[in-house]
Amino acid sequence: MALDSLAVQTGIDRSRMDVLVVDNGSTDNTLEVVEQYRSRLPFDLSTASEPHQGISFARNKSLEAARGDIVAYIDDDAIAGPDWAAQHLRAYETDPEVRGVMGRIFPVWEGERPDWLDPLLESYLTVCDYGDEPFDLAGTTHAPVGANMSLSRPAMIEVGGFDVRFGFGGLDKIPGEENEIARRMWAKGWKLVYWPAASVQHGVPADRMTVKWFKKRVFDQGRCEYLFDAEHSGAGKIARRVLVGGLARGPVLAAAACVDLLTGNRARAARRACVPWATLGYIRELAVRRGRTAHASSARDKEVPA
Repeated sequence: MALDSLAVQTGIDRSRMDVLVVDNGSTDNTLEVVEQYRSRLPFDLSTASEPHQGISFARNKSLEAARGDIVAYIDDDAIAGPDWAAQHLRAYETDPEVRGVMGRIFPVWEGERPDWLDPLLESYLTVCDYGDEPFDLAGTTHAPVGANMSLSRPAMIEVGGFDVRFGFGGLDKIPGEENEIARRMWAKGWKLVYWPAASVQHGVPADRMTVKWFKKRVFDQGRCEYLFDAEHSGAGKIARRVLVGGLARGPVLAAAACVDLLTGNRARAARRACVPWATLGYIRELAVRRGRTAHASSARDKEVPA
């Protein structure tokens, strides 16, 4: 799907775009399929292999293999709009301070959309639709989304690329790789923007529209939020999150979600329940990380001097 949509891009000269497919340890016929597109694409097509499983590993490989200064990412199950590539480039040309672009992502529901899926929870399903006007992402709750984003390659290299602990399939198997690199880019004073004209359609699998999937996804989001706070905010922010989320806001919203269920408002119940569930993930990661530190310290204390 993705390669089909790239084959019909308009508004961009072939000299301004290359297509790179990173084979992230696939066990199917990925490379054979890619080769079938070599004669169909109006752009140069190349491949790179990254045996370490994980999306951040694959994206870091793209930094090594890409030839251009702008690296635009699209998922293999996404369909780019006809001028997707041209619009990503246009966002950088309108402002020399831009170092990253988040495009619009329309969902393609591959199953029946559940009645409890509140619109505010759609971002967990890689839906990204924040209106028709571009805006600066700084000071908002948004960060680039990997199914449709582009980043300055020199800027990414300067900040060290993607943190391989983050990203599905990464070392810690938690989301947040885009948010994490965005924080490092913002710390440099660089601008990241939402550019709705660069749009894709992205599939939402039926197995992700389940309570079980959402519980794990939200829990893991809490885990990655702890890592963000530990590395970028410090002990004060962590203490506030635990006290407010664990002892006040979390329990209150959990109780409110139960009331919503009893009164039949399932969508509001799901939205409210995400807060205590993410807080549990946050506290769990805090306990695990502190436990590892304590264990390492204890082990050092027991070392016998030579």
